Parts: sequence; structure tokens; C-alpha cells
Amino acid sequence: MTEAMVGGEVSSSYAWELGVGQEERKEHCNLTEKSVGSTLLSLDASISDAEATCGLRQYNQPQFRIKGGLFADIASHPWQAAIFAKHRRSPGERFLCGGILISSCWILSAAHCFQERFPPHHLTVILGRTYRVVPGEEEQKFEVEKYIVHKEFDDDTYDNDIALLQLKSDSSHCAQESNVVRTVCLPPADLQLPDWTECELSGYGKHEATSPFYSERLKEAHVRLYPSSRCTSQHLSNRTVTNNMLCAGDTRSGGPQANLHDACQRIGVCFVEEKAERPLIGKQDLDDVRKKLSNLTGDSGGPLVCSKDGRMTLVGIISWGLGCGQKDVPGVYTKVTNYLDWIQDNMRP
Repeated sequence: MTEAMVGGEVSSSYAWELGVGQEERKEHCNLTEKSVGSTLLSLDASISDAEATCGLRQYNQPQFRIKGGLFADIASHPWQAAIFAKHRRSPGERFLCGGILISSCWILSAAHCFQERFPPHHLTVILGRTYRVVPGEEEQKFEVEKYIVHKEFDDDTYDNDIALLQLKSDSSHCAQESNVVRTVCLPPADLQLPDWTECELSGYGKHEATSPFYSERLKEAHVRLYPSSRCTSQHLSNRTVTNNMLCAGDTRSGGPQANLHDACQRIGVCFVEEKAERPLIGKQDLDDVRKKLSNLTGDSGGPLVCSKDGRMTLVGIISWGLGCGQKDVPGVYTKVTNYLDWIQDNMRP
């Protein structure tokens, strides 16, 4: 494990690399279904293959409306990943966070999902699954080779809330393209969508912030992009909002019976609130923080996508917010256009 500068101090990096003495293996992350024999494709070629079909899907109109959104099929969101983690002290795996397939071998997610610093072999990524804990007929399951958390991630403000996971594979590629597994399109660096553009998010998160349970089935929600003038600290209870964040929410009128769409992101904010009250002074405090982090609401790390030129394009990564579906209170997302160079640099072999 390497060292990295975080907040001006040397600390353990979240970037888990191949161990000393291990044979280096280069992954060629193409999403082709045709065999290329023993020919190895270049990274540029594999990215082009992924781009050829990225953001395309067979959208199925949701039939069931629930609090906070609509039940959905994975074919409508084939880039949605489910990330599971093994407990250090107990058997089995638990659902951790959402993720986003951006290349055959790479998943984007949120940095705050990995604050417990799991060893990579304790993580599993599942693609093509509609029901959170029920295996899908066409699902694909992967171990994690390594993961990289942005070295300037701020666990107080959630600035730079972005992480990359590399999938492990014995072959020259990882995820196989299908109706339920497909990459999302990364945005062009100069992407500028109009204010109030309608977009979608998806995830297996809780129906409401106080719920003890994740959703058993994938959900989707329809939200609109807020103008920057409405994405400020004063609109979010004086929480820090940086240029690396964007806001989106359901703009319909609220009310006691309103079913406003939103990601459920409250736990991350509760963590910030309680951490700010007093400094960590011992192991018990650290354990308490880890316990809060283990209660992530499930949507974190998932996609905020918008339609551009007939394809679904990744605009944001679900990061934080004040509760779930509150009237006139947007959710906050990592602005993906600010990290295109970071993504490409860290995906290189």
C-alpha cells in the first residue's frame, strides 16, 4: 500500500496496488463480444469499443411507484453496479454502495464508501442484478484487483468524493456486454446542460433516511439539475458546497403525501455533523465513526445520468444530502466533468 498526501499530512493511501513480487497483469478492458484470439487490444482501442455502445439501453417503464422513486429493472440501468464488502469480524458479505460501469474493467463510485479501508480482496462487484440480494440470471460477479480513492477526498465536506475500482479477471477483459450489463458514457469535458434538465439516478438505497433496511429491488428516480445559484451552502443548511459538486432534486410541489424523488443520502451528513462536535480522542470514538459509516444508505456511489444525443451520460456520482426527498432541498453529487483527467490517468496500465 502506498503513501499519499491527504490534507497536508502523510497518511495511508487508499490506492491498493499489486503486492511486491506479484506478477504484473495488464487488463484490456474492451466490451466486445467477438473473440480476438490472443491479440491484445490497446487501451485506446478498448475505450473506443466501450464508447461505441455506451449509454444505450432497453428502457422498461417502471410499473410500481414507491417512496423516493420507482422500482426499476437492471436493463433500464445496465451500468449500475452493486458493491459488497466482507466484515472483518463476521462471516458473509454486506451491501456497501452503488457503483457505475465506465469500462469493461473499471467501476466509478464515491470515496466515502471506502473510509473503512477494506482490503481489495474483501470487496465484490456485481453487475446485472435487479434485486439487491437475489442473483440475476445474467449477472456478472467480480473480485476487485485494486481501488483508488482520490487523495484529496475531504471526509468533512465530501469534496473530491470519487473512487475507482479495477475488476479482477483471468482473461483480457472483464465485464461482457449484454442487455443488463453495459457502460455509461462519460461526459465531454465541456458538457453544459441547461438548468432544470431532467435526469435520472438509480440505486438500491433506503426508501427513507430513518429506515433500517435497504431496498430489496433497484430503484430509479427522476430529478432536475439545479442552477449553481441554488446549489450553495445557504440552500443546504450551511454545509460546504464546492465547485466539484452539483445539485439535483425533484422540483414538484411537496406536501404531506408527496412522493418526491431523490437519492437517500442522509447518513453521510449525520457523520459530518457528529464528527464536527468534538475531535476523536480514542479507539471508542473511532469505532463509533466506523459504525456510522457502516450504515450508508445504499444509494451512495451510484449514477446521476442525463440524456445527451440519445445516450445516457454520467453527470454526477451520488454523494451526500440532507435526508431523502425533502421539498426544495436538492441532493449533492460529485461533478464528473471535473475528474475526467483523474479518471483517465488512474485507468492507465
